[in-house]
Amino acid sequence: MRGLLIVCKELYKFMREQLMIEKLTKTDYAELFALIKYAFHKVPTGGETAFNFFAEHSLNYSFKSDGKISSDVIVTPFDVDFWGTTYKATGIGYVASYPETRGNGGIRELMARILDDEYADGVVISYLAPFSYGFYRRFGYEQIFNHMQLTWAASDFPHGAKTAGDIKRLSFDEAQPLMAAVYRDNPEMHRGALKRASWWWQYWYGKKLAGLNFAIYFDDAGQPQGYVIYNFDGMNFNIKEWVNTTMAAQNATTRFIQSHAGAFDTFTYVSPQSDATKIRVLQQMPEPNRAKAELVPDMQARIVNLVEFLNQYPVRNYVSRSFVMAVHDDNATWNDGAFAVAENWQTQKLATPPAEAEVDFSTDIQALTQWLMGYRTFAELVFAGRITVAEDLDVAEFDRLVQIEKPILADYF
Repeated sequence: MRGLLIVCKELYKFMREQLMIEKLTKTDYAELFALIKYAFHKVPTGGETAFNFFAEHSLNYSFKSDGKISSDVIVTPFDVDFWGTTYKATGIGYVASYPETRGNGGIRELMARILDDEYADGVVISYLAPFSYGFYRRFGYEQIFNHMQLTWAASDFPHGAKTAGDIKRLSFDEAQPLMAAVYRDNPEMHRGALKRASWWWQYWYGKKLAGLNFAIYFDDAGQPQGYVIYNFDGMNFNIKEWVNTTMAAQNATTRFIQSHAGAFDTFTYVSPQSDATKIRVLQQMPEPNRAKAELVPDMQARIVNLVEFLNQYPVRNYVSRSFVMAVHDDNATWNDGAFAVAENWQTQKLATPPAEAEVDFSTDIQALTQWLMGYRTFAELVFAGRITVAEDLDVAEFDRLVQIEKPILADYF
């Protein structure tokens, strides 16, 4: 048994030594692309050109066997806007391994190293596109986003209304700065959405999804107030992104889309807004039951640096007193323990564990992320047993603190 233990330790040591973390150069991209293509059974959308452009703006974490990439995780840095607070963030994607190396702990090693590096680099929150919610829950991630899949028969799509101003179809290069301005001005894109850098626009809509159509609505003063990005898929008119800052823009772009009804059988749209009462096109329908709406689970997130997240948090209403919470985080020791939150929400981790009677509530990092991001209420999490509270705690008061609108994310990694 002792001999087996020594062998296992040596194997683990060897695996750790093979963990190579680097930002790949262009000469490495072909090997990485081959792994992604094999693991996902298809060529990534946009092909090598789009993938290489993406890789140039990301960090590649690779586990190597015999000097060759066997597992990989791509981490993309960006900022998110959460109710006016800018959080430094990352997006985790393209998690892949060759079958002969699956189960050797490579991905777990990579995820642990990524979390350590994110914390050291000042990252506050991380998003992830899961193939399995349960698998990534092991690393502290939890579901935070949903989207709404909408389908209409072409004859049922609402007509919108004629408005002052104009719709212009433009090339991507012409449309991009105009769309970026509209995106920034839309309040929905301040609820956890990316603060899109120019390179992200270029990657997603200029390279990865090349060949799309872009229509911009300008008001009567010539200012862009809305846009729709779309493509044609056989007899389906597919809306890829639809953003408006005024009702005039909503009416104008709806009217523009509906003008295609004679040429298509169906219209489809994946809305990042998961609340049907706030998806404006549904409210424009005289017969709302003629739209098919399906709520689809989407991305996960985890708080990387709890103290910084709370220190910067856009609190709706400050509590009348400070409070203490106990948080469990299996993967980040700096998030695991008791935290004192002052009336202004400045937070510090307590060096000495408090007595049980001094703790107002206890939870884990996953449930805490859901509450603070507005995905689930404090009361819901208490009811579900995800948060344990002291007997005298005013549960309703804690739901008055945080942002209660569901978070929105219009991008994917």
